[in-house]
Amino acid sequence: MSLKFRSAGWLVLLIASALLVAGCSGGETTVTVTTEAPQEFEEAPVAGNVIEDVDDVEPVEEETAEADVTVHEIGSTATDEGVEVKVRKIQVVDSIPVATDWGDDGPITASKGAQLVRADVTWKNVGKKSAANFCGGGGAKLIDTDGREFDSHDRQFDASGTICDDVQPGFKSDSILVFELPKDATPDMLRIWDGNSDDDFFGGSYLLFGPVS
Repeated sequence: MSLKFRSAGWLVLLIASALLVAGCSGGETTVTVTTEAPQEFEEAPVAGNVIEDVDDVEPVEEETAEADVTVHEIGSTATDEGVEVKVRKIQVVDSIPVATDWGDDGPITASKGAQLVRADVTWKNVGKKSAANFCGGGGAKLIDTDGREFDSHDRQFDASGTICDDVQPGFKSDSILVFELPKDATPDMLRIWDGNSDDDFFGGSYLLFGPVS
């Protein structure tokens, strides 16, 4: 048998085998390809309005809440934390005499271009420990009609001599408060608070007495 005939025989055999395998499979092989539509993404919402021009910005008005404070008439009594206060009178004076054994510099007078204001106050200690409410210049400020606040006079201690004495719970004390204002100022209100309070030493809570006549 020639080599050409052998090659042809093998070729026929291979074709027959391929047809036999295809027949035994009993059908066609199907490949399923699944395609997905491209996903669309929504744009994320932008918080607030987008401002394209700085000139479009409107100024924001800040709201300031002012607490309502009751103004007590002079001669009335009111309480702030551990102090019960009665302001007996407030007046502009030329001078204030000093207490006995105090004030070697003589009477308290206003400096040049200033005026002297005297406030007579009775206060009661309604707290739970001894206190000296106006000692060291704390516990009170005088306010003029322009809203300016004035601390007590450097010589306030000389006016009574007892302003730094401790007052026991349940007891009262008479005090003279002294202030100096510019000559052209008009005294309006006396602001008083519990100067011995551990939580409110600087007078966030306070009493107002006035107006000064």
